[in-house]
Amino acid sequence: MADNEKLPIEERSFRRSYLVFAALLAATTLWAAFDETFVRRPWKDYQAQFNAREETLVKNRITEAETALATEDAQMAASNPQGTQEGLHARIAELNTALQTDEFVAREVRLDGIEDELFEVERDYQFTKAIYDEVYYEWKEQQYHGDDFSSGKAEWEELAAHMTELQPIIDSLTQLQIPL
Repeated sequence: MADNEKLPIEERSFRRSYLVFAALLAATTLWAAFDETFVRRPWKDYQAQFNAREETLVKNRITEAETALATEDAQMAASNPQGTQEGLHARIAELNTALQTDEFVAREVRLDGIEDELFEVERDYQFTKAIYDEVYYEWKEQQYHGDDFSSGKAEWEELAAHMTELQPIIDSLTQLQIPL
């Protein structure tokens, strides 16, 4: 050992130290896992028993609720045939035939036309607003630099007037109600 101590640190062997520390680390890791799993958790058995009892209780309540629901369904079917599944299917068929009437189809076509017109007017309004904002910016920029931009102001006022014309049309189409 004296020879090992006289060697420079770069040439010394630390294999034994690494082996001891690795074994110590492995032993403490295994001990910590065992301690955490078995020693520190004695209630796990009680918890498993509780979960099993609670599961049986919930299953019993579910079966009770299913039987109560089945008896209610039987009572409802006896007292109100419209509430049964066949009655509901008949009502659905009746409503589907009502949707195929000429009056409903005409209203649907009218509504589609109004939606198309509203789309067109709103798109015109949005395009006009975009050009309006652009002209307003250019007008203010020219005004800031001291240049004459009276033609831009006239165009800006014309666009503002067009937007003012479109807004009541949009409002009337939006608030239009078709009687059902």
